[in-house]
Amino acid sequence: MRNPFRQTLGSLNENFVGRDYEINAIKKLIQGLSRDNLDPKALICYGPQGYGKTTLLGYVAKHSDRFCKELVLDSPIKTVRATPDVCDIASLYEIITGESALVEEITQDKTDAGVNVGIAKFGSEGALTRVYDSSVKNYLELFKTVSAKNPILLCIDEAHTMSSDQMRRMLLSIQGCTERDIPVSVVLAGTPKLQPLIRSCGATFAERYKRMTIGPLDNRYARALLVEPFEKQGMNLPEARVKEALDNCHNYPFFLQAYGHSIWEHCIEQGTLIERDSMWQRAKDEFNETKNRMYGERYGEFRKEQVLYSAYVIAEIFKINEVPSHVYLADYLREKGVPDPDEAIEKLDELGYIWNPEKPWAYEQGIPSLMDFVGNTFEQELSQSQPRSKD
Repeated sequence: MRNPFRQTLGSLNENFVGRDYEINAIKKLIQGLSRDNLDPKALICYGPQGYGKTTLLGYVAKHSDRFCKELVLDSPIKTVRATPDVCDIASLYEIITGESALVEEITQDKTDAGVNVGIAKFGSEGALTRVYDSSVKNYLELFKTVSAKNPILLCIDEAHTMSSDQMRRMLLSIQGCTERDIPVSVVLAGTPKLQPLIRSCGATFAERYKRMTIGPLDNRYARALLVEPFEKQGMNLPEARVKEALDNCHNYPFFLQAYGHSIWEHCIEQGTLIERDSMWQRAKDEFNETKNRMYGERYGEFRKEQVLYSAYVIAEIFKINEVPSHVYLADYLREKGVPDPDEAIEKLDELGYIWNPEKPWAYEQGIPSLMDFVGNTFEQELSQSQPRSKD
């Protein structure tokens, strides 16, 4: 039997559950692309790494035809997924239409010979320069062209990695679609860094776009994500094992996938679930390796961004205050010697260590139990750096 769980971030699990609110929000975007009820707009979707943003977009793309039938739309909607590295005009045109915008390949010393740079993209490969030509000069004209046949739902994943200029041009084009009734809506999905990126563009109209956060699953769906793939094969996980797994996963989708994957790999023999302590221990050990590897990567990232000490101090704060305000965090960090608390808070927010999904003035933990790892590891490093006494 094929393992139905996916350990890779963003992989679409066969048992996709617990995101009805988010799916309905995107279905409203799709409904707004009906020619008879046209209302194109953008949806800003953000949350820390591992909560399922990429998986959500994959699910929407896979099931968009079904959504159109359920909504009884007058024309089918084409759902397209993209990432910022392919959001130039030529690449997006090719992704949406399936047709290349490549005109010719010419030598580099001829690239200025009659080529309209305003409608071309140049990319050097060896001694050649590839010239892409089309009838469009910007996103708005692109959207108008590619939506002539079918309305388009464009889902841009990792949108927080777009440049400020690229994001501004995208936002202006979305606004243009709204004003001119061009049937293109856009989902911008990314980490909490997406919010300050959008603010930095100075596109004040973007404040009106709907925001949607993606956080932990509720208890019912966390349990379903773990146990239902086994139940579909006639296997029932022992309740004590389920409780142990859920306690270790904190309703975090990536951890649930990783734990389920390990159980499937180590506790099933010839299609039968085996209740043997040694097998379950191997599954638990493998899960902990996956979890600690992810934590180690984040820990290194904090060090690289020079906010590791601030992350440690904030971990201490959360031991006494589960939902601290920005002011509370800043005052505590300042008291502990952090020279620019606001900058540290902003950076750790962008990195998903903390975030404010519900109340703009209050912070919550980003990745579950990462603060415990940061606190313990930082203290271990600190103790090892202290000089040992002679005795």
